[in-house]
Amino acid sequence: MANSIPRDFIDRLVSDSDIVSVLGAYLDLQKKGNNYVCRCPFHEEKTGSFTVSPQKSIYHCFGCGKGGNVLTFIQEYEGLNFVEAVEKLAEINNVTVPRESRPNTEDYSNIYQLNQVLAESYLSALKDKKNKTVVDYLKERGITGETAKKFLIGYADFDQKELKKKLIDQFSEATLLKSGNFLKNEKGMYPFFRNRLMFPIKNSTGKIIGFGGRTIDDSMPKYLNSKDSKFFNKSRELYGFHSAKQDHKLDFFIVTEGYMDVVMLSQHGIENSVASLGTAFSISHLQKLFKLKRKIVFCFDSDEAGLKAGMEIITDFSFTSI
Repeated sequence: MANSIPRDFIDRLVSDSDIVSVLGAYLDLQKKGNNYVCRCPFHEEKTGSFTVSPQKSIYHCFGCGKGGNVLTFIQEYEGLNFVEAVEKLAEINNVTVPRESRPNTEDYSNIYQLNQVLAESYLSALKDKKNKTVVDYLKERGITGETAKKFLIGYADFDQKELKKKLIDQFSEATLLKSGNFLKNEKGMYPFFRNRLMFPIKNSTGKIIGFGGRTIDDSMPKYLNSKDSKFFNKSRELYGFHSAKQDHKLDFFIVTEGYMDVVMLSQHGIENSVASLGTAFSISHLQKLFKLKRKIVFCFDSDEAGLKAGMEIITDFSFTSI
């Protein structure tokens, strides 16, 4: 059953929202007469032509022509679809989004909640003395504790009995299996990720929809991603996208080869990078980035694999029109 959002709730949510307060959390608004102004976040300009009217509850840029209400701003600025923007605005206003049942759509809120608990548990595992080799590995790679906490980088132990007990108390077996984080055989449930460094993967709204797991030894495969599902498709998702799209200081995205590239760039103050999830950069990835109307800079390794990936992108997308 689908859970659609009642139209009257959306209308009330928009009308009850203080547009100056909401947009002021994103922009440096300055009062000018009855309105508020700032430089437009949607195009480059030297003087502020972006105007917010609290009386009319709308915004308009006299430079590029963009305008709308508080909901359209969140949708445009955050790169969200309509439903995601409604959920974000409701979160800002600290209200719960009501749902009306309709067929053919599923609610994945339990999956997202489970993934959040898992990510925090994996992060906490780094504090366990028995996992010192994992911490040493992160230090060797130059990753600080602060960065690990920021990205919720953690460790999935081989033996996760205590974690499984904790999860069974909070979630149903069906949810654990549906999430893809656990599998089941004749002996019972067991974790999909074991003895791996864990990287939570977020969707456009910041919900954790899956994980990337990296070995810290010579085990294969080196990288293992969550299985594709209705809520996670690795050929469409980009690691770091949720954070990168919120960095409006630069008008371009940096596309890198892997998780570590995104993490290390962020640690050095570069917040606009993303990475595909162990798959070739696809047309879906391109559309996701171009939706925010920014340039794209590809920054791959200079080895044979990196050069090959770069040439494939040139070949595949040279005649693409988006």
